[in-house]
Amino acid sequence: MKKIAVIVAGLLLVSGCATPEQGGSQGQNAAAGAGIGAVAGCGLAVMLGGRCADGAIVGGLVGTVVGWSYESKKVATAESVNTQARKEGVVVPKDKVVLGGYEVVPNTNSVKQGGSVVTNSTITLLGHSNTPPKVEEKLILVTPEGKEGAPQIGKLAAVDGAGEYTSTGKFTIPKGFPQGKYTVKSQLTLDDKVAANKSFNVQVAYVDGIQVIHLASAE
Repeated sequence: MKKIAVIVAGLLLVSGCATPEQGGSQGQNAAAGAGIGAVAGCGLAVMLGGRCADGAIVGGLVGTVVGWSYESKKVATAESVNTQARKEGVVVPKDKVVLGGYEVVPNTNSVKQGGSVVTNSTITLLGHSNTPPKVEEKLILVTPEGKEGAPQIGKLAAVDGAGEYTSTGKFTIPKGFPQGKYTVKSQLTLDDKVAANKSFNVQVAYVDGIQVIHLASAE
């Protein structure tokens, strides 16, 4: 167990240096992180007197979440959100689309080994524009030591301007991650510029060898 912990710590340092190019698919992001981790894990395992296969397995798990999937849809029109904003005294831009609100809510129950952590986001865009913005959510898992894993990027689909959109992201934290409190960072960008940040905590523990993940509400 100590040997695995050392391998994991080393891999976090290596994988933290790798950042996939934006615009790639979610699958490519996950594969890149896993691939880099597997190569690094193999080397570390051999250095510690273990087998390459052991290091590759652990390395493939560290540096990124796995099973990442992302879905989104539009649930309210531009007219409805702009009208509501004006009623609340918010100035609605006439020549651009801006962020009116961003909320991220994780599933609040404990997640047992192999189960998915789910994030449900609500994104409100206000204004008017002939050119719809590019809207993306970036999910980053931060270790208890503060090391950031490879980002997972979800592109908001069917963005045709202002309105309210919802998205659902799912990922798994595999068995092999050390126990401790992790942070899940969710960053929203409009046309590649950071518009909002949210985060919540994930407590990873093992009970009789079975991984249990406890979630805290989003900040």
